[in-house]
Amino acid sequence: MPSRRIGGLRVWIYFNDHRPPHVHVQIGNSEVVFSLSVDGEPIGIREIRGNVKNGEVVRALEMVRQNNDSLLEWWREIHGDC
Repeated sequence: MPSRRIGGLRVWIYFNDHRPPHVHVQIGNSEVVFSLSVDGEPIGIREIRGNVKNGEVVRALEMVRQNNDSLLEWWREIHGDC
């Protein structure tokens, strides 16, 4: 499972994961799964695992928003076209 650190947060994509394109973000001992924006669709929160404060989710969402293009490219490197 490849991972990267972006903005102080650990982000990963599973090799055998499913579509639509999404990333997993570690926040403390918790995890938030964000769908990536493809063709103008909004970024979404798919799942929250654990106890995460709203402010931390907002911070992670902003990180995903700012890095959506590079995260989507990373997804495509692993999984091919969306």
